[in-house]
Amino acid sequence: MIMKDKIYSILPSGYYTIWWVATLLTFLWFDISWCMFTSFRPFTDYMSIYVVLLAAATLFSMPAALSRRGWIQAALLIILDMLFVANLMYARTYMVPIPLESYAIAGNLAGFGSSVIESLRWSDLLFPAITAAAAVISLCIQRHHARTAKHLWVYLAVLVLTLGASYVTIACRGGFKERFSSMARSVNDQQSAAPVYTIFCTMAYDWLTLDEPLSPEVEAETKKWFTGHKKMTDRYALSVARDTLDSPPRNVVILLCESLESWPIGLTLEGKEITPFLNSVIADTSVYYCPNVLTQVKDGRSIDGQLLYLAGQLPLASGVYSMKYASGEYKGLPRAMKENGAHAYLLSADRRMTWNQAPVAAAMGIDSLLMSDFWNPDAPVGSYITDGELFDRSIGMMDSGRLWPEGQYAFLMWVTHTGHNPFVLPDGLDTLSLDGDYPALLSDYISTTHYVDEALKHIVEYVMSREDAGRTVVAVVGDHEGLASSRKDFADAYPWVSDRPFTPLILINSPYSGHDDKVIGQVDVYSALLDAAGLYGDYEWRGMGLSPFDSSHPRCAVGSTGQLVSNGDSVAPAVERHLRDSYPAADVKMRYQLDF
Repeated sequence: MIMKDKIYSILPSGYYTIWWVATLLTFLWFDISWCMFTSFRPFTDYMSIYVVLLAAATLFSMPAALSRRGWIQAALLIILDMLFVANLMYARTYMVPIPLESYAIAGNLAGFGSSVIESLRWSDLLFPAITAAAAVISLCIQRHHARTAKHLWVYLAVLVLTLGASYVTIACRGGFKERFSSMARSVNDQQSAAPVYTIFCTMAYDWLTLDEPLSPEVEAETKKWFTGHKKMTDRYALSVARDTLDSPPRNVVILLCESLESWPIGLTLEGKEITPFLNSVIADTSVYYCPNVLTQVKDGRSIDGQLLYLAGQLPLASGVYSMKYASGEYKGLPRAMKENGAHAYLLSADRRMTWNQAPVAAAMGIDSLLMSDFWNPDAPVGSYITDGELFDRSIGMMDSGRLWPEGQYAFLMWVTHTGHNPFVLPDGLDTLSLDGDYPALLSDYISTTHYVDEALKHIVEYVMSREDAGRTVVAVVGDHEGLASSRKDFADAYPWVSDRPFTPLILINSPYSGHDDKVIGQVDVYSALLDAAGLYGDYEWRGMGLSPFDSSHPRCAVGSTGQLVSNGDSVAPAVERHLRDSYPAADVKMRYQLDF
């Protein structure tokens, strides 16, 4: 009886137990919610997840153990709820937790309210529901709450025990930094770090590696990659240089379409073409069309797309390059053309502050930057000019000679916005009527793509009607995929939706033609544009990809989540290793501003 009383005296109070269980359920629901759109491997392949869950619940229920003021514990859970929901919303698009550096650029969300709301799920309401239920129950039993010194010592002992066990699970895998570094390099483990070790550990890893000094070994490995890659491009560069020796320089027009994927191109639903204009374009045998451009953008999304296409560089492993590395000069297509006397224009529906676009444009070599503050749109999507209005106003400026006068050697890129998630068009712009019972997001995406196709017709037909059209290459590309975490459900239900995040590359009036079914990466698009512009053989920076017109192209690519995608052909281990190693090489080059 005495022993029973002693055991009972050190058991946690009902008050503390309620808050501990609520905290455990909060962390557990985050893990489950994460696995819903990735995989449930964390629960089956990582036994440490259960140890970490117990440690996290014990640590974050500390206010209930130390104080009778329930509002402190409730406030902490509310903060956790907001943090977890924010990371889930982010991960449903980017497939990773919010990088530490990205918390400082939350201002980019201004004007993206509808997109943010679309990332929410009804299941997210369970987070505040758990907190509210715990608060109500704790109020009912608080008067029976009795806390003694024994309870405190027991709490501290359990806390040390669970944290120690969590540490052991990490130490056995090589230590904290090595464990997270190895997970980041693994295709299967990339998306498991947050649910297994909590987002707090992922933030700690970001912080520890933020300003990590460059070791001689890493610098040597990085230099070796770039040296090897240059050798891979040298032979083709020499042959291209001979072929283009007497060719006049070509203007380059890039139409960078927000969230444009390949699968709607050529698709007919209910007897209606989704992209009738682009269908007619790719039906022309003189046009080059590659539908299998694998998305390689990361945390920067659209601005990463510009890095890939204009500079031929893969994005940072974590964080957004444009917020920290927008100074200096980026070698790339605009600068290559400027060396031959071109004027570089960038016309965008975005604001100058979005992804730090204005400084990035200057770093890329853009001479004239026209953004949302210039357009004063009449028909905005939220606070953004629509694609049709953007193109029509640009045509008016070109007609008057204020933009790209006839005869001027120029680089131009239009950056659109109407295709941005959640793909809801303003009244009057939706000209596609479908009777099928499709999910709202999918239906809206299809309708928006149809509208974008109509808008593209105006600008492409105008450019090709100019006197200098004969020496102008027009590229239609998507900045990244659009369906994000909804892709699997849509692809399972509708076979015409691609299960791969492919964007298109369409080149009009280039030296190359035909339909190309090989898989290439977004980083290869830079090489293709440099090649089509007649500059690949002479310009020093050929990018981190390969021209798809090079017969030695491996016909495969590694995406931003680490997946190797090919047309079904076997990939040589050395080729796969080179493609995978390109990501850490790009990260080191960017972070330490190395010039290879």
